[in-house]
Amino acid sequence: MINLLPYLVVLASSLWVFRDARSLGITRRTGPGFFNMGPLSWFVSCLLLWAVAFPAYLVTRRRYKRAASATAPAGRIHQETDLISQLGALADLHSQGVLTDEEFQTKKKDLVRGMLEQ
Repeated sequence: MINLLPYLVVLASSLWVFRDARSLGITRRTGPGFFNMGPLSWFVSCLLLWAVAFPAYLVTRRRYKRAASATAPAGRIHQETDLISQLGALADLHSQGVLTDEEFQTKKKDLVRGMLEQ
């Protein structure tokens, strides 16, 4: 029974990756690279290459979480976070390839518009 434990860990963590990627809205993006995968691809990668794919997913997950917090509605953004730091976070995500040029421009305009409306 103890021999099955590593397989169960891989299976359980792969299923978590699939559910988490779907809940975060991670989608397959065009372009080269290992990190441009959708939830099903992350699941299969974790099943087959767990030692590489699971840490890679955690890095990708962190980027998506940062992008989601940078584009949160004005009511949910912490008061101490100012426009400059939010724009810096968006620029970092854009330079890392998490956001496309169009997404970056749209989110930047939304942030500035939200700050002007306050």
